[in-house]
Amino acid sequence: MTAPIECSGLTKRYGELTAADGLTFSVEPGSVMGFVGHNGAGKTTTLRMLLGLARPSAGDAYILGKSCRNADRSHLSAVGYLPESPAFYRWMNPREFLAFAGDILGMDERECRAKAGEMLDIFGLSRLAGRKIAGFSKGERQRLGLAQAMIADPTLLIMDEPTSGLDPMGRHELLTLISEMRGARTVFLSSHILEDVEKVCDRVVMISKGRLVESGSLREVVERHAEPGLTIEVRQGTEELARALEGESWSGTVSLREGLIRLAGPDMDKAQHEVPRLVSSLGLPLVSFESGGGDLSEVYLKLSGGGDGW
Repeated sequence: MTAPIECSGLTKRYGELTAADGLTFSVEPGSVMGFVGHNGAGKTTTLRMLLGLARPSAGDAYILGKSCRNADRSHLSAVGYLPESPAFYRWMNPREFLAFAGDILGMDERECRAKAGEMLDIFGLSRLAGRKIAGFSKGERQRLGLAQAMIADPTLLIMDEPTSGLDPMGRHELLTLISEMRGARTVFLSSHILEDVEKVCDRVVMISKGRLVESGSLREVVERHAEPGLTIEVRQGTEELARALEGESWSGTVSLREGLIRLAGPDMDKAQHEVPRLVSSLGLPLVSFESGGGDLSEVYLKLSGGGDGW
């Protein structure tokens, strides 16, 4: 089966700036692929080339088997695209906008109305069907943008920073929708929010300063590069414990995320013995204490040399 996306030496230069530098990777059919990199790493430039909005300086990319250099863009009718900040006719309501999008894609009037109603239901916008888009929140606009990208039931869905700027509830809702697409279509999701990538993606392509630094299944990438580590959860006093751990020579790198403390480093055997003692001395209630590999954030920072511009 043809790879939905295949890049071969894909390069884009703007004068002396190389925004994408010889990118070579492919996306498996039915997968949810995370396209990972810090702000300015070259993600949006790459998406623009894939969609025919920018011409490569060298190399090529193939979408559904068709070169992005091809003047014929008919294959893009099977591609849905959600930009980072989707734009709308703000005076329209969502039902009108979705019907308008369907009309542009060649649907007849009856099909436009039916698909618009279906998308409103799927993306939780039915109650807003008669409201002007001008009054929508960021999360509501993102859901409408995704509904527009999906109205023609695309084989491939390309998303640029889909959760950027959303509140926790909005992020959760959008990530749940993306997860439910797995297997039904191919999703190529560009993001610098690595926690989101870990939640929904089964494969990952990592770039830094326009260059490919790693690709493969999420599990394989983490296992190849992550240092041994420990994850600690306490019922209260998380920040106090994190500060105490930073003062210990055996704790390695200490990070705090979503209420959990993560230690990573070469001396985790000693840390396993010392952490319970330290928690007890601080009088904190220990909820969980687990050893294991690291996460995508650690791997990216290691491979990118710190992720300048993150």
